[in-house]
Amino acid sequence: MEINRELSKRQFMQKENDYHHSPYETELEFYSAVREGDLETVKRLYTPLDTNGKGRLSKDKLRNVKYHLVITIAMLCRFCIEGGLDPETAYTISDIYINKCDECRNEESVMAVHKEVIVYYTKQMKKAASQNVYSKHILMCFDCIFDNIYKGVTVNQIADELNITPQYLSKLFREEVGVKISDFIMSKRIQA
Repeated sequence: MEINRELSKRQFMQKENDYHHSPYETELEFYSAVREGDLETVKRLYTPLDTNGKGRLSKDKLRNVKYHLVITIAMLCRFCIEGGLDPETAYTISDIYINKCDECRNEESVMAVHKEVIVYYTKQMKKAASQNVYSKHILMCFDCIFDNIYKGVTVNQIADELNITPQYLSKLFREEVGVKISDFIMSKRIQA
């Protein structure tokens, strides 16, 4: 298989040149700091968006750093959702910054977007931490509502999706969000 051959070749060359990707633990610590809204730790762990230790995704240098930035934005978005940021907000921020990345015409502008998106997500998480933090079921509920906002969705459908009873979902939603789930769905449909 062609991919297996390429994988073997690249791994051999990496070992020969003593080249390693960034340690997973370091990446995890960085993204966790963003998720926690800990700007000081984020600044301490921040590394500029160069390609040393990050892999080559394109032979074109500008495209390579853009790809790395898109990956970073996607990771930030997922960690922030996991940390309690409203999924629709997190995805929209991601879309905005990926569009900014797409408009970049040189590596310096990509680096500037990289710094900006990290700080922005971190500040959003700090703000979210001072507000309500939602359980996994409620975050999944938000996803389901936003995914079906134009089609319409019922409490029973969401509960089925989450494998919980509609009564439990309604009670949990009211406790965590502070409004009835049906009222929340209606208000989000009107907003949309």
